[in-house]
Amino acid sequence: AEVHNMAMFAVVITGILLSFTPVNARQTMVFDYGWRFHRYDVPDGGPGPNSCSEFKNLDEATCTNQYPNPNRFSAHDCFIACCWNPECFTWSQANRHCYHGGNNSTCSYAKNGGAGGGRTTVTPVRTMYEFAPSSYDDSAWRLLDVPHDFVLEGNFSATADNHHGSLPRNVSWYRKHFSLPTAMQGQHIVLNFEGVFHVAQIFINGAMVQTHTAGYTGFQVRLDNISSIQYGSNSNNVIAMRVDASFGSGHWYEGGGIYRPVQLITTNPVHIVADGVFANPESDATAVSISAEVENTGDHQEDFQVEFTVSEENGGSTIGQSSVKGSLSPSSGSQVFPTKIMLSNAKKWSIKNPNLYQVSVVVKDGNGAILDNVTFPIGFRQTHWNSSGFYLNNELVKFRGFSHHNSMSGTGVAVAPRIYLFRAQTSKAVGANVWRMSHNPYTPSLYDILDRVGTVVWDENRDYGFEYAFEMHEMVKRDRSHPGIIIWSFCNEYECGSIGNITGEAFRHAAKTLDPSRPVGANGYTTNLDVQGASHAGAQTFTKLHNEYPSLPLVLSECCSCSSQRDSGRMLPDCIHEQNSPGLLPYVTGSLGVWTLFDYFGEPGTWPKVSCSFGQFDLAGNPKPHSWWYRTNWVTLTPEEDPGRPPVPGSGPVARVLTLLETADGSITGVSSTSTVEPLVDGTSYGIMNVTPGESFSFKIKSSPRASCNFTTNLSAVQCKDLTSHTASTATDCEKACCDDDSCGIWQFNPKLEAQVPSMCWLGPASSSCQPCSSSGEPPDVCMAWVGAGIGHSAVKQVTLNAMSSGKVVATHTVKAPTPSGPYFLRGAVDVPSESTGTGTALVLDGHDCALIGASVVDANGVVVTMQPVNVTFSVQSGPGRILGVGNGDPYSHEYAPGSTCNTFVGFVRAVIRVTEDCTSENRELTSMIDKEHSDVKVASSFAPCSGEDIIVKMEASGMQPLMVTIKTSTDIAMDGPLAVATRAANYTFMEEFDG
Repeated sequence: AEVHNMAMFAVVITGILLSFTPVNARQTMVFDYGWRFHRYDVPDGGPGPNSCSEFKNLDEATCTNQYPNPNRFSAHDCFIACCWNPECFTWSQANRHCYHGGNNSTCSYAKNGGAGGGRTTVTPVRTMYEFAPSSYDDSAWRLLDVPHDFVLEGNFSATADNHHGSLPRNVSWYRKHFSLPTAMQGQHIVLNFEGVFHVAQIFINGAMVQTHTAGYTGFQVRLDNISSIQYGSNSNNVIAMRVDASFGSGHWYEGGGIYRPVQLITTNPVHIVADGVFANPESDATAVSISAEVENTGDHQEDFQVEFTVSEENGGSTIGQSSVKGSLSPSSGSQVFPTKIMLSNAKKWSIKNPNLYQVSVVVKDGNGAILDNVTFPIGFRQTHWNSSGFYLNNELVKFRGFSHHNSMSGTGVAVAPRIYLFRAQTSKAVGANVWRMSHNPYTPSLYDILDRVGTVVWDENRDYGFEYAFEMHEMVKRDRSHPGIIIWSFCNEYECGSIGNITGEAFRHAAKTLDPSRPVGANGYTTNLDVQGASHAGAQTFTKLHNEYPSLPLVLSECCSCSSQRDSGRMLPDCIHEQNSPGLLPYVTGSLGVWTLFDYFGEPGTWPKVSCSFGQFDLAGNPKPHSWWYRTNWVTLTPEEDPGRPPVPGSGPVARVLTLLETADGSITGVSSTSTVEPLVDGTSYGIMNVTPGESFSFKIKSSPRASCNFTTNLSAVQCKDLTSHTASTATDCEKACCDDDSCGIWQFNPKLEAQVPSMCWLGPASSSCQPCSSSGEPPDVCMAWVGAGIGHSAVKQVTLNAMSSGKVVATHTVKAPTPSGPYFLRGAVDVPSESTGTGTALVLDGHDCALIGASVVDANGVVVTMQPVNVTFSVQSGPGRILGVGNGDPYSHEYAPGSTCNTFVGFVRAVIRVTEDCTSENRELTSMIDKEHSDVKVASSFAPCSGEDIIVKMEASGMQPLMVTIKTSTDIAMDGPLAVATRAANYTFMEEFDG
């Protein structure tokens, strides 16, 4: 009976879908599910548009008539970028500087040590591949859902580009089979790709229809004007996409693939063009200027009316409205229809009160039928810049903020909105009021989140050169209605200075014609700027600039690359204070680009590291000690009335012990927001100390020389870092040498090193970190030969730090050492969504939402055990979710990021969980009908209840009891969606609760 009822229900639903008649308005469907994927481009040739085989080697040649192509940082990237450009005939690269030349460029051998190549003819871009035809059998290809980062699925390699995270970059393919309902005929139909990295060649039913070369801006593919497009229930259309991520435009990990969402959008032939509505947020909240760009792709002239309405958010009371009449013929192109709307009782948007309203633009025909409609949020604020700085609503705001890169453990560059919400709330929690989009435009959902949490934005273009001005145009047109964006940035550092005046003019024109209200700037020196940014510049640089250009606004747009990790560098170095200090000058607009808030893949230094250490939070999102400098100085020590200080609930006085007692090596480090502190060690007061508020301090542990050694932590078959060689020639003598040295907490001995290095014995402090052989970068036979041990546990059992004011304790923090031996246990937490991170309490079942869960190893008292890495496996036991990936924040980790198992790093490891049910997206019945294949995500019908199940995740580690963690789910986007959560005040306590 149940089978019969389900079959009848399916028949009813199919009938409803087949009889679908769209209203003459915009319909948006998710187009992310059921893609076929083939890693690598075999057998279709190498990278570039045609394998680039026509180039001849011109290494060590000097070429004439070349121009800089500054966003290519390796010979490989310089070469492939030239190959893609039909006007490029020569390329050369030396010292990470790339140059391209046209057909008038000549080269001669000069023994200059550089790399280069040239061609005399340009092979046409290849327009057919074996994987492109609709008839190609892709049934053996993997079925997946996007967003997706295929570069992350590779294996780390010492031969891959270290700047890009030592993950091999390549060309890969996607294919998707889809149908279109008969009722969609006559509609304007597009596929909207928010971002594909890097070069996308798009084939529809076997024919190449488009190429998009910018990896950080979106694009649309029109379908209704393609003659081969099929309609009806039996139609089978195929989109194939060749994605060339074998080269990049940056010097960090950029990933590859369809890494942002995709939608299928249908409208009437008379419709608002993509990003065609501009609601200018530059307003005193009494009036707003709005325009809509409309086009007619139909077959007859149409008279219409454009109606503009501003209301309270979520469809509340109307506070202003206007209308404009228009008429367009199919051949007239698009036309912009502007209006100005008077507003009643509107409040301004600010950092402390990010008030938002709703703009609705509706296009109606002469009979009042809706042809198209667009709705989005808007905020009103007044901004201006002068030599004193940046003013928001006539109040001077000093910038305090961070630069960012896009990648994260377990997801690569395919970052979900709720994880972006976590990062935005984290930025705000450490006092940041500005977010620098370094060095490229980000996904649209992030801008929506930042508007809601009250963070202003430095929006930055990626590729800089005359031929890339279209990218500036695309960025500005897409983002210009966001109240948070207060400047457009042309370029970053070296890329800015190597380009002539014509590029600055082109970029300024691209920005100002679309948005004359905002200034243009750069994190570097180029022409045609309104605001001059400087990267890692000292006070002398700004003084010189101010003296030469006294009316020019100046900003410290990047600074402070102060490296640290949770296993080392737990002091707060002077470089944080010193490098931020130029932003305090009266003629500098603050420090907006501390490098960086989070660690990211790439730019690690040297192999075997694969991720950087610049962040205040690690790659997995865990706070490092450096984060406490910002929490203390930018929040607690900044007056609440400061117009640039974000509201941070619970941001009282700070006392924080930064040292991990398990690895304490004779001293304790802490930070306080007060000038006097009282440390207590195992209950004994060390007296009142005078300290500098907001800066770290240390004190020595009072102890006598140890009488014996108790090496309890086994350090065999692992490799420890930051050790010093010793002359001991046996393991026994090596252990004794460590025992005789009170500062030694770890010894390791490896007989296989005898033929390679002078020493086989290595000693170090207890604070040294160790990693499994899978992450060490050493040959396996060498790494597995290590023997050794660590004292592993401080004689000190507990340290308390009291922050004092007027003789009273105003804040306190206690850390404890774990027990020297087991039993040990797994401890689990759902960090996102969580009230502690300001990310809500439940995932929404929208097919995309993601959770961050954490596992840590603790003793029987709940104290984290940090020394020995423990392998943890995650699995979904029940509910609509799957493991998307794992990570631990260790820059040396080579573990498989899209996997389900990973070692702890300093006691912690994380998994990313993605929901596998969609019962909330708009028009999902159409999504189900359009998709010919389905992967992990089950698309639920509006006519049937959602599962409503929570997601149960199991954590397992050898020798420990398994642990279950529950992730709550919801179908209420209005309450639990990331944007809804971002609108509410957050009580961020994650840093205070974190004990690693």
